[in-house]
Amino acid sequence: GLLSNNVSSIDTDAEGNFWTYSNEGISKIMGSDFSVANYRHPGLVKMQEIACGSDGMVYVASAEGLFRFNGNLLQPYRPSGKLLINKVEVMGKPFPFGNAIYLPPGKSDIQISFSYIELYPGNQPAFEYRFEKDPEWQSLRERNIISFSRLSPGSYTITIREKQENNPAQWQKLSWTIGKPFWQTTVFLGAALLITGILVYFFTQRRITAIREKAALQQKMAETEMAALQAQMNPHFIFNSINCIDAMVQEGDKYNATTYLNKFAKLLRNVLEGSRNTTVSLTSDIETLRLYIELECMRMDETFSWQIDLPDEVAAADIRVPSLVIQPYVENAILHGLRHLSGKKGELKVKVRLNGEVLCYQITDNGVGREYARNIQKTQHTSVGLDITRERIEHFNQNNRGSVTIADLINEEGEPEGTEVNVLLPLK
Repeated sequence: GLLSNNVSSIDTDAEGNFWTYSNEGISKIMGSDFSVANYRHPGLVKMQEIACGSDGMVYVASAEGLFRFNGNLLQPYRPSGKLLINKVEVMGKPFPFGNAIYLPPGKSDIQISFSYIELYPGNQPAFEYRFEKDPEWQSLRERNIISFSRLSPGSYTITIREKQENNPAQWQKLSWTIGKPFWQTTVFLGAALLITGILVYFFTQRRITAIREKAALQQKMAETEMAALQAQMNPHFIFNSINCIDAMVQEGDKYNATTYLNKFAKLLRNVLEGSRNTTVSLTSDIETLRLYIELECMRMDETFSWQIDLPDEVAAADIRVPSLVIQPYVENAILHGLRHLSGKKGELKVKVRLNGEVLCYQITDNGVGREYARNIQKTQHTSVGLDITRERIEHFNQNNRGSVTIADLINEEGEPEGTEVNVLLPLK
């Protein structure tokens, strides 16, 4: 306010401000908001008159002489406005607040409202805020509401100020903590780690057991593979069989893996026994062939049916033949005829007949035929055992050469319907 209620003179400047003086000093009353700026000086005593010039200068006459100064340099003191937080809402509902707020888990939406009281209104105030440890202020412009949604669990401290207010004492702070859900608490995490450790130990032990069982099977497979190599069996059949057993082991199908492995071992044993002699009994050779077909049928997921027709009178006869004499033709029918068949189930038939002194084999399949197989064989392996087998058959009896004939089967529409192989093996 004024320095004294007793004033001696009043004048106005070009900006509409009022100037007056008293024994206490000079006062400037702002015409815009009537705020007051006071000025005291020891030399200004016994003032007699005050006048404002058009150039912004103020002239004062006193007993000491004439004084002048720039009136624009005298500005009133304006106290800062007061910022107050007056409302907090959590999840859309009013929430009591103080120095700190605790919110239960899930209560992650918060809205803060504040007001700003200013004694000398001038420019529209602007506001800004920042979180603790965040150096950057976020502008609110003229808004006096701050909203946050889906806040993560944890502790927060927010500071709000009027943009031009640099005095931290005039800033407002609010702190709150959002609780963690139970699955993020220390107790839960500790229990989860304990259970996880137990499960890891349990599954590790199971895995170790499975590895040991697999190693045992692989060892047995290696032994049978060595036996097969000693018997000089078709290496591709050995490779495919081992891969089939390995796949069953990987899939956890221990029953079929064991069954397949037992049949495979029995087949190798028969081949080993036959390899010690130039010939084997017909029944033993057919039994070995039966084991081979069973293994290939299992390996191909039973995608074809098969039948071996051996009359009792032929089986009872004392007939000796080269070991696995027709196995390569059966292999060829399965791998190159039936394996590529689609749209229907494959069929494989083996017939054995005795015509006088000639043993007759007939191998029939309903596969894709030789022409289609030749196209595939451009990029896939073709059995090299057929030529060797033909030579074995032809030279089995020096006095009467054997023979092999292969015929393509055609249906009524002229389309391939499989292959028929006839093997004649003279016994004398």
